[in-house]
Amino acid sequence: MPATPQSIISDVTEVILNYVRQASQELQVAPNTEKNYQTQLQAIEEEINAMEETLTSAQTSLNARIVQRKKHRNSMIRFNQLPLEIASNILWLSIVDPWPRKDYYSFLKRQQTISQVCSLWRILVEGSPRFWSIIELPCPLAAISHLLDKSQFSGLDINNFEDSRYMGRSTQMRYLSLIAPHTHRIRSLTLFLQHPDGLVAVLEKPAPMLEELKLDADPYNVVQALDLFCGQASRLRDVTLQNIAVRWDSDVLAGLRSLRIKEKLECLPTKELVRRLLAANLGLEKMDIEAWDDPDTDNFGENAAQSIVEGKPSRVVMSNMKS
Repeated sequence: MPATPQSIISDVTEVILNYVRQASQELQVAPNTEKNYQTQLQAIEEEINAMEETLTSAQTSLNARIVQRKKHRNSMIRFNQLPLEIASNILWLSIVDPWPRKDYYSFLKRQQTISQVCSLWRILVEGSPRFWSIIELPCPLAAISHLLDKSQFSGLDINNFEDSRYMGRSTQMRYLSLIAPHTHRIRSLTLFLQHPDGLVAVLEKPAPMLEELKLDADPYNVVQALDLFCGQASRLRDVTLQNIAVRWDSDVLAGLRSLRIKEKLECLPTKELVRRLLAANLGLEKMDIEAWDDPDTDNFGENAAQSIVEGKPSRVVMSNMKS
C-alpha cells in the first residue's frame, strides 16, 4: 500500500534532522584549523544542497500523488461518469438557463466557476466552442476578441445592457468593428446604442443564423433607412426596433413571430405598409407599432389602441399611425 502523505513528510523530516545532528558532531571534534574549517563549510554546503534536493523530490512526489488521488476521487463522482456529450449539455444549460442578463459579465462568471470545479469540467468548457459564444457588453476588447476566436463557428448571442448605452462613441465603434466580421454567425443581437456609429457595418451583411433582433438607438441619432442584413435573415422570428429607420418592405421583415416598432412618427410605416407587413407574416402572433412624440416615454403599448385584424391570428397594437 503506498505511503500516506503524512508518512512521507515524517520520513523526510527525520532524514533532515539526522543530517543536522551529524554535521553538529563533526564540527565539535574537528581541529579548528583554517583548512579543516573550509572543508567543513564545504561539506555542510553539500549536505544542505542534498537535503534541499531530497525535500524537493519528496514534495514533487507528494504533489503528484495528491493530483492522482484527486483525479481518482473525481472519476468516482456520478456526474463525471456520464457520456461527455451529455455532461457538456448539462453544464451548458446550467450557464444559459436562466441567464441573468441584468448582471455584468454574468455569463463569464458562470463559465469560470464551472471550469474551476475539476479538470474534466475545465476540459469540457475549453474544448466546446459554444461555451464561448455569448458576448456581453461592455467588456474588455481583448476578452471580446478571445471569445470570438474560441467560439469558432458557433452561433453568437450578443447583448449589451441598457444602462451601458452611453459607453462613448469611440468605445462603441471599437466594439462593433470587432463584431461586424461575424454578422453571418450572430444568433441573437440586442444593442442599446446612443450613436449609430459602427452599427451599419453590422447590419449591412447577411445574417443567415439570426433568430432574434432587438435594436434601440438614441432618438436624436436616427440611423439612415437600411435594408437590414441585405434582406437575408431567413431564420429571424422576433424583431424589436426603437428609433431605427429601416426599409419596411425588406424581405427580412417576413415570416416573423413578433414585431415591435416604436419610432418617431415620420419614420413609422404607413398603414399600407402595415397591411403589407401583415400579409408577409401570416404566422405573426403580435405586432406593436407605436409613434412617440416624447422620446422619454416608457415601453411599448402605452395608451395604444388595440385592433384585431380579421382573418389573421395576429394582435396589432397601434397608436398615432399616419395615414
